[in-house]
Amino acid sequence: MDVDIGSSAVANSVVRFVLGYARYIVVDMAYLIQGNSEEELPEQLIGALRVAHLDINKATAPPPEHLV
Repeated sequence: MDVDIGSSAVANSVVRFVLGYARYIVVDMAYLIQGNSEEELPEQLIGALRVAHLDINKATAPPPEHLV
């Protein structure tokens, strides 16, 4: 996730407050293929993942765009 907090003092305060609680957050995500018609059902699960107890202090910067 990339958050621009340089343009707003309020955003800066909110993000810094939320980051203090990141280690307590658990996020479950699932990816599936949506069925839009009777022939496409049942929908198919591609995968799922859980993000839990993030340590923001161990985050690293992504590589520059030209190297991706």
